[in-house]
Amino acid sequence: MDDAEYININLKDEKIDIAFLERLFLYHVTAKGIEIINNYLKPANIILMHIEPGKTRKYKDVAVQIADILPDIYIFEKPMENKTYNIGVHP
Repeated sequence: MDDAEYININLKDEKIDIAFLERLFLYHVTAKGIEIINNYLKPANIILMHIEPGKTRKYKDVAVQIADILPDIYIFEKPMENKTYNIGVHP
């Protein structure tokens, strides 16, 4: 993962309510994706997608460990699970 593609588009100023992100952004507490999310995207909420079966706990553990940096990460655990957000609410 590389900062270069995110630097020029400056999405953090867009006040993103929800970002649906690939698991590669948060595969480990030292993942480069954490820095990219925090520096260039700044979404109010994150939904992590495409979690491998049986690996949900791993990603939830990472989310807990980085909660001071990215506090609003949600990881679905079951097929067809859903979550409701209040649109327009941004910290």
